[in-house]
Amino acid sequence: MQNKVLIKISPPLWPIFDIEIEILKKELNQQKEVTIITCNGKKNFCIANEKMSKIKCSFCKLRLKKGINILNRKQNKIKIIDENINYKLPKNLNKIIKIKKFHDLKKIKFKGIDFGQSIASSLATQYKTENIDARKNDVLIKELFIQSLSSYYFFKDLFLKNKYHKYLIYNGRIYNYRPLLRFGQQKKLNLYCYDYHYFSHNRYLIRKLDFTQNIHLRANEIYNI
Repeated sequence: MQNKVLIKISPPLWPIFDIEIEILKKELNQQKEVTIITCNGKKNFCIANEKMSKIKCSFCKLRLKKGINILNRKQNKIKIIDENINYKLPKNLNKIIKIKKFHDLKKIKFKGIDFGQSIASSLATQYKTENIDARKNDVLIKELFIQSLSSYYFFKDLFLKNKYHKYLIYNGRIYNYRPLLRFGQQKKLNLYCYDYHYFSHNRYLIRKLDFTQNIHLRANEIYNI
């Protein structure tokens, strides 16, 4: 268990994949066995590929493959697992997500986790506004709930079966990452969120059991600098 690391990376379409390669290399250099959770390309929405372009999807998979091939030249200790969508979804899902206004989305919790807030945050970031019509976007909201819940149960099962020593997840804020952070907080796992460096001289930010974008924490850090 002491040498097993589980990481859920960002969509490789995003530039931060370069930083993730650095993180993976660092873990491998410490003789860790690394398992990566990735997309299987079969979902109906991707925050990095909003229009679900097949060309972008193919490029995303190719970029991942090339990055892993570079890391595996000297060490073959990386395992890739495709995340399943529609994974153990609750039978009362439609009742859980039945809302009339976008603001109501933020109030939805399941298993003590703020799924609704993470989805609302993702949509607001995607469309750069909170003036979103919940009824007109009900299909997308349901899709994000399905992906969020799938990510949560998939991650939970991996935890129960493998008992990894360390967990790494991108960002920890958006819809299919925050449930993993919340689960890590509940179980007090050795879990870290990483993201771009923002106002830091480091290559990237990394936080244990917290968002990298914790505004209060970042304000204190900048003040101290």
